[in-house]
Amino acid sequence: MSQNKSADAVKSEVSKPVSCPIKTIAGADAGDASLRGDVFGVEVNKNLVQQTVRWQRAKRRAGTHATITRGEMRGGGKKPWKQKGTGRARAGSIVSSLWVGGAIVFGPQPRDYEFRLSKRTRKVALASALSQKVAENNLLIVDGLEGIDGKTKSFAKIAKELGFENKKVLLIIADGAEKASESALWRSARNVESVKPCAVEGVNVYDVLNSNVIVTNKAGISALEGRFSK
Repeated sequence: MSQNKSADAVKSEVSKPVSCPIKTIAGADAGDASLRGDVFGVEVNKNLVQQTVRWQRAKRRAGTHATITRGEMRGGGKKPWKQKGTGRARAGSIVSSLWVGGAIVFGPQPRDYEFRLSKRTRKVALASALSQKVAENNLLIVDGLEGIDGKTKSFAKIAKELGFENKKVLLIIADGAEKASESALWRSARNVESVKPCAVEGVNVYDVLNSNVIVTNKAGISALEGRFSK
């Protein structure tokens, strides 16, 4: 019984809501947001995070590298010189890998680097990455982002007011994968070099870790939590 109670206590502690401050586009305080503990307050599992990043990077590899083998090279059918009597080393083909310009032995060939990784692992890794950003105070919830006019200078002004103009930013937009790229918020941020706009459906471990700060609004937080409810 004591072990069961301990497990229940740990579970309730992990699921405890996490508080995160909300800012206005002018940089003023706008209260606190209560975030789901099982998404933004879990213990960081570095092993699963590392596996997921390796999985993502492996999927992005084209695998189109190739070297010419001896069988693919033209020529080499005739013996360059006779076997004996020349004083030179024996040679059977001009495409031998021992010759300059010859074939490559055991060189890289086209292949697929992708490997399987369970959805459960990817979900836990994403929760770990998001929780780490919250613990480091690098999750910024901004009230009023949805009302931006779509101009780059407007987003640059907000970035300056909130202090992330010189940081790598992952901007999470909650308008659906297709509508997000057509939104005014996306248009206002896409030309800022240090900002990567991303729909909620595309948020991944690598981009979260590769950013200095995550910027979103209340709708983005709700949509992120919705991904973990499915």
